Amino acid sequence: MPRHPDLEVEGHILDAAYRLWRSKGERGLTMRAVAREAGTTTPTVYQRFRDKREILEALRLRAQMHLFAAVKESRAVAQFCRRYLDLQRATSTSMS
Repeated sequence: MPRHPDLEVEGHILDAAYRLWRSKGERGLTMRAVAREAGTTTPTVYQRFRDKREILEALRLRAQMHLFAAVKESRAVAQFCRRYLDLQRATSTSMS
């Protein structure tokens, strides 16, 4: 089945997958549960992601991009650490 790129829908799906992963772990991360949490249908999730592994890979890449964006302008180790910790705090409070 061909993928249908729609960044907004994919963002909602990944947000939902992240919430499920945080609350129920990898076992709670099913395609049907992700669809339900995202407020969409299971076929819509499958149109964008082949399986749970692909969703987890997208979540990993998304986390890496957020990390790199947060620390890329760091000029010293202390600044890098401060930005990294700020990102971790923001992530843990915004996704709780």
